[in-house]
Amino acid sequence: MPAPLPEPLLGESPATKFLYTWLLPQGLVSYPVRQLAKHTGLSYKSVSDGLRRLKALSLLQEIVPARPPKRSRTYKVLKSP
Repeated sequence: MPAPLPEPLLGESPATKFLYTWLLPQGLVSYPVRQLAKHTGLSYKSVSDGLRRLKALSLLQEIVPARPPKRSRTYKVLKSP
């Protein structure tokens, strides 16, 4: 049985919930938004909005390297805020 969603996610869009559950087992990921959209089957806008919401809810942390690449970003998925 899958773990219940963190409380802050309960009122979020289905795309945001799906994105969180898709990213969680991977822990640390580094994908361009377009590649995340392709892998998840979500639209670019849904992924972009979902990442923004997860960051706002403190469920996703963007890790910015000293010299960030042009397109890829690295994210760490957090289990709860």
